[in-house]
Amino acid sequence: MINILKYIIATLFNWKKSKAYYSKIKHVYTNVCKTDKISIPKKIIKEHDIYWRRLTRNFSDKWIKVFSTINNKADIHYVPETIYYTIIEPVLNNRQLTKAYADKNFYDLYFDKNIFPNTILRNLDGRFYTKSFEFITLNDPLLFTLLNPYEKIIIKPSIDSGGGFGISLFIRQNDKFIDQDGNSLSLNLLLKKFYQNYIVQEYIHQHSFFQQFNETSLNTVRIFTYRSVVNNEIIPLHSVLRIGKKGVFVDNQASGGISVGINPDGLLNNFAIDKYGNKYNEINSVTLNSGLILPLYHNMLEIAKELAPKNLYARLLGFDFCLDQNSNIKIVEINNVNNEINFFQMNNGPLFGTYTDEIIEHCQNNYKTFALDFMIK
Repeated sequence: MINILKYIIATLFNWKKSKAYYSKIKHVYTNVCKTDKISIPKKIIKEHDIYWRRLTRNFSDKWIKVFSTINNKADIHYVPETIYYTIIEPVLNNRQLTKAYADKNFYDLYFDKNIFPNTILRNLDGRFYTKSFEFITLNDPLLFTLLNPYEKIIIKPSIDSGGGFGISLFIRQNDKFIDQDGNSLSLNLLLKKFYQNYIVQEYIHQHSFFQQFNETSLNTVRIFTYRSVVNNEIIPLHSVLRIGKKGVFVDNQASGGISVGINPDGLLNNFAIDKYGNKYNEINSVTLNSGLILPLYHNMLEIAKELAPKNLYARLLGFDFCLDQNSNIKIVEINNVNNEINFFQMNNGPLFGTYTDEIIEHCQNNYKTFALDFMIK
């Protein structure tokens, strides 16, 4: 009886999730078709359908049509979002056990602390801690003593900040810190707006290479890695440069940002993409066909490969790297659930490439994980 109930809950949840992804790709498909004529051979569409039916019959051909049209690479290995989010990721990443690894307050305990942004203050389950995890009783005088050395700070949820959700930038104005909505920082604001489980960090002043695309946002490199189910090799599958919308301080596509594909040598693609599939050849007067190469890109790849095995229960990870004004590499976040996949396939091609078959076979023979986690009062 319990197993039947679990199956019903998971099925209903995935149905609702799939419905949202169908709606999302429908809008992209309509937009892409306004300016581009889809000329994918029917044979490829049919082969794509047969190929992915090994996992499910419930998917649309709109994904392959959109991706193939945008990057001119028709391929049966394009992964529909519905399959990725309801089958592949739940099999390869154990959702019951990955949550703690995604906690930004956990990073400094488990990884090399020097690779992450400088932390000023932590909140874990409503309790305040210093950078070094010493418990403190916070009040306004102590708060401003901690913030005194800084001109800009970032406050964000320690978990579930995807899409830039819940992130605030505070800038010093005389003796106050004011956010983008005009709120003045205080202990009372922390309690009301952020409640619990968040992190206060020093604002990162980015490297001039990244700043040239948009100076208002922290522009990051998303590196997507896969730990092989065959031999546990860490494979960097895709990378994109994420650039925020002008005037916005986060770089997420959900907040109006765009992405540029990066080839294995660190060379940027000659076009950028937004979440609707629109293509851009220029960003902030920077032309994308001028052979732009990301600084320290291979160093970022090596760090991702070094840290990926430490995420024991997640084979698919999205590392968000940035480079500060002194050329120090920093990791802003390590994503182990609900990784965005469309911008990889729009910019670069099929998500898993030559590893698709081994992943499908693994998913056919292993359980999906499912977890409902939320807080109520």
